[in-house]
Amino acid sequence: MSVDAVAKTRVEDADSIASAIAHEVNNLLTPVVGLADLLEHTGCDDELRDQLVKQAVDRCQRAVAICDLLVNLAKTAVPGEQSDIAVGARHAVCAVDKRAEEAGVRIENCVQDSGCTAVPEVVVQHVLMNLLINAIAASEPGATVTIQSRFQPGNRWVRANWFLSVQDRGRGLDTRQAMIINHGGFPHGSKGIGLAVVRMLCERWGGEIRVESEPGIGSTFHVKLPAA
Repeated sequence: MSVDAVAKTRVEDADSIASAIAHEVNNLLTPVVGLADLLEHTGCDDELRDQLVKQAVDRCQRAVAICDLLVNLAKTAVPGEQSDIAVGARHAVCAVDKRAEEAGVRIENCVQDSGCTAVPEVVVQHVLMNLLINAIAASEPGATVTIQSRFQPGNRWVRANWFLSVQDRGRGLDTRQAMIINHGGFPHGSKGIGLAVVRMLCERWGGEIRVESEPGIGSTFHVKLPAA
């Protein structure tokens, strides 16, 4: 691929991902205006005030993380780049270790086998980070979140793929929510960079995302990424 073609592809990728990210940022920051108005015009007690401030700060921090993602992708996600699946998983776990510790949740990284995927490491890392953040949020203190990997060899008709899964044993999703996700939608209230952006990242690099879940049992998100 020529330098001009690479540059054009990166611009198109940034534009499409930026649209999804702009939607996520808007969803996060719009309520902050309402929270600020409540703080300014109501005589709320100290406990309620602290809750409102915490909500506003949390939303702003998540919006900053989303913007950082777009910057990182524009700088580092080069078409044709390959990455080690185990390295991406390890970096994602390190990035959410503090959050897991604060929540009292243990992360078990079972991705041991190294293998190359035809996806930039920054994409693998951000996809797993988001799914881990969601899994931690859905888990009770003392629970375990598990990451696993599986390689599927290819043949003359099917490309080889890596499958990554993030499993929690939390409250789970009802059938309708799981169906929405598996048919291309996403439920309200997701954390991190949002399932909409995760799906766009997966699909942009030829992957897929789906979920298996049962209320009260937990959820397992499966990500398929093409092998290099």
